Amino acid sequence: MAHLKIRVLLLGVLAVASAGCQAKPEFVPVEGTVRQGGKPLAGVLVEFHPEAGMVGPRSTSPPTDEAGRYRLRSARGEDGVVVGTHRVCIFDTRGAARNIFGRVPKPMMKDKEFQEKAAEAKKKPGFKGLLEPAGCCPRIPKCYNRLNETPLRVEVRPREPVIDLNVEGMKLEIKFTVK
Repeated sequence: MAHLKIRVLLLGVLAVASAGCQAKPEFVPVEGTVRQGGKPLAGVLVEFHPEAGMVGPRSTSPPTDEAGRYRLRSARGEDGVVVGTHRVCIFDTRGAARNIFGRVPKPMMKDKEFQEKAAEAKKKPGFKGLLEPAGCCPRIPKCYNRLNETPLRVEVRPREPVIDLNVEGMKLEIKFTVK
């Protein structure tokens, strides 16, 4: 009976010791650009999710800058991404044409294409000084927002810190109604 207790105790100690000795996942700094139709895509978040079976957290970027550049940090705070295969999701931070206060969000107001379309609308007969974005389409197809549907898969390797991404599909379409 005493031998059984000693064996169980030793197995428990070995299990705890081996759990503490597991290799920490290797992180690689990753940055790049997001493009759509060859043009940089500003104001989007990039998320890398390790494929099933991989150990490690997801990594996320702040919104891309005007050149479409992103840099990733893990959910645990490490700089970079776990080495291996990832599904990539892209989320548009510019959202709908109007925020909850009924105003056009500032990032959209600064958008070059938005400004060009607004200038065209102002030239139309019947313009009375009020522009309202109507039917603002999302810039990114919904499949890029869904982990199980995203078409983007990347292999993160050591010594390859730049991964450029290309979004296929929709373009930003802004239509104005003149009131």
